[in-house]
Amino acid sequence: MVVDSTVEGDSFHALKPRLWTGKQIGTITRELPFGAGRPPFDLTPDGKRIIAWEPQEQPKEVKVDL
Repeated sequence: MVVDSTVEGDSFHALKPRLWTGKQIGTITRELPFGAGRPPFDLTPDGKRIIAWEPQEQPKEVKVDL
């Protein structure tokens, strides 16, 4: 989720939260060879961008008649 916000003087105003993306972002799992148990996204060091991985589609099973 993401929310737009503004600051006016000493007041913080947040608008209604909305979906950040319609795509599924990877899930937290212990089975990953890297970053086990960590979220599949992170902020860049400058805090201006989010890096996320999205799962690849699983290849469909192909039946071969021999």
